[in-house]
Amino acid sequence: NGKRNGFGIMKWTTGCTYEGQWKDDTMDGQGKYTTDDGKVYKGIFKDNRLDGMRFDRGVPEFIPEPRANKYSI
Repeated sequence: NGKRNGFGIMKWTTGCTYEGQWKDDTMDGQGKYTTDDGKVYKGIFKDNRLDGMRFDRGVPEFIPEPRANKYSI
């Protein structure tokens, strides 16, 4: 279906990374999100959320960048 599913690593041009489980193109399952300034968030993600929080490069409201960014499985 062209969507990210399973384990993968996303690296944004901003320097942020996510390493963990994906489901239907969203961070979903066990994962680790690292901000460009080195803050690390680990835990269970669901629909791009970690423990009820959302991220946008380390602050509320995560907005993924275009798929042209590096992604590997």
